[in-house]
Amino acid sequence: MRGDGIYKRPGSPFWYFKRKENGRWREVSTKTSGYAAAKRVRHQAIQDQADGRLPEGEIARWPFERAAAQYLQTAAMRLRPASIKKESFFLARPITAFGKLPCESITGMHLQHLQAQMKKDGRQNSYINLVIGTVSRVLRFAKTWRRIQDDVIRLREHQKPIARVLTPEQKTRLFRVAAREPRWTVAYSAALIAANTASRGADLRSFRWSDVDLLAREASVPSSKTAAGMRRIPLNDDAFFGFRLMYDRAVKLDAARPDSFVFLACENAHFDPQRPQTSWRTAWRSLTKAADLKGLRFHDLKHQCVTELAENGAPEETIMALAGHVSRRMLEHYSHIRMESKRKALQTLLPIASRNVEIVAPALAN
Repeated sequence: MRGDGIYKRPGSPFWYFKRKENGRWREVSTKTSGYAAAKRVRHQAIQDQADGRLPEGEIARWPFERAAAQYLQTAAMRLRPASIKKESFFLARPITAFGKLPCESITGMHLQHLQAQMKKDGRQNSYINLVIGTVSRVLRFAKTWRRIQDDVIRLREHQKPIARVLTPEQKTRLFRVAAREPRWTVAYSAALIAANTASRGADLRSFRWSDVDLLAREASVPSSKTAAGMRRIPLNDDAFFGFRLMYDRAVKLDAARPDSFVFLACENAHFDPQRPQTSWRTAWRSLTKAADLKGLRFHDLKHQCVTELAENGAPEETIMALAGHVSRRMLEHYSHIRMESKRKALQTLLPIASRNVEIVAPALAN
């Protein structure tokens, strides 16, 4: 070996050098037989490593846990914090299972074994698929997924109804019960806004008072997972009332400033206007149980709003603009025209056979 770190191996025309990776020295071919060119390749490789740039295929040799950490760091530039939190949650078990294993050494059998172990532990297929899906994104990041993707089968999931849509009587009962208890005020206000603006819970939690114009009765969704989701929505009387309840609460808490969150954080009776409330799940479960609507999801209120708009004849373009949908397929996902509405629509068709009942009846008798 020369003093500059370049050397040749017996039987090979190329020059080689060694580089330290993950605490070990690895031999690297310059893929050139020219000495001057080999020196340039080595110099550039060392410079790239010092600057944090990786050669093609480098991440594939990383332990899975390191690749996962780098994937999350990179994904944080394009995903919302809530999505990164979910990715981290679903990566916990794979990192425990084969965290020290290089990505390029992970096989379909490893993932099949992971699936089987989660199944043995009583995990639902939907959960298992989410875990494997997150692993696949890390391995795609490491450029090693394509080699094993055909060996990993997505488990069959039980298809549940997309959403639950309330009858007018059920809806009236829900909001009458919700208005009864002061401890449900936040959940009540959120439900009023969601059911009358087709907003998701995440949309509501992103609202600051600077996004709400009570005088003009309008609100702007400032953050969403799609560009179409960032939209301006007019407020009808119920949605306005929901925001007004929260504004009165904010005034009492001295938190009605433009940069304060509408649904502000509360932990151990301490209110923080600069952080959004993470959830109103406990109150929601209590009030839906009290309204004899146990199992109703808060997200179902978005479906409720879209369904009612469709039943009342609102144009598809208007519904999509209000709900923040980007396609007809998404509109169909959220719209659930109730059976009674379908029955009424069919009754409007011009009757033919029923008019000839006196003619048909004798024929049926024969």
